[in-house]
Amino acid sequence: MLQPDKYVSLRIRIKELFSDNKNRYGYRRIHALLRREAIIVYEKIVRQIMKEENLLWSGQRVSYISIIFVKNIMLKDQHTRCWSSFGAIIHFLLCTILILPR
Repeated sequence: MLQPDKYVSLRIRIKELFSDNKNRYGYRRIHALLRREAIIVYEKIVRQIMKEENLLWSGQRVSYISIIFVKNIMLKDQHTRCWSSFGAIIHFLLCTILILPR
């Protein structure tokens, strides 16, 4: 015998928060937003509801370590005034992809 879902209103609110934030927030941020609204629920429940509703962020995280590594290479290239082909490619990528669109 199936029991009625006791988290119906919570499911609706989680979907709203997820869509309001452009489908970018994970269960931890959603849980924090719910706590700010005085909705006390375990993080595990939020994670379970998001998994059941397929509310997953499809993007990739930016690797900050690689960006720092690239910036160090750029500084070394600027210091020696010698642009290697690798440094030129990295400079082009940084200027066109990471800096300009923001």
